[in-house]
Amino acid sequence: MFGRAGGGIPCELAACFEDAIADNRLRWVGPMTKDEFVRLARVAGVRPAAYDLDGSGDRNECYLLTRVDDAWVVFYGERGLETGVRRFVTQGEALDHLLATLRADPTTRS
Repeated sequence: MFGRAGGGIPCELAACFEDAIADNRLRWVGPMTKDEFVRLARVAGVRPAAYDLDGSGDRNECYLLTRVDDAWVVFYGERGLETGVRRFVTQGEALDHLLATLRADPTTRS
């Protein structure tokens, strides 16, 4: 079908999916990894300084993902305070939530 005249709109498939995920027209299904999160955050235009995936940063004015006991925790760190704390059983669930939160916050974009 593709590759012939009238056979469809030529498009690099991976780029089409990335755009659709970034625009929230498609949702990533399956456990998200940190590498996949970083790629999707980049495609969505999220500034890398807006988040910290290992909790090792200065915890000031950014969203953080960290491991606490047997849970993955996502929160916003500002001036030593942790706000909007959410706990998750799996890293993938925490990353899904973090990405949705970053997309919803216009201050996280370049």
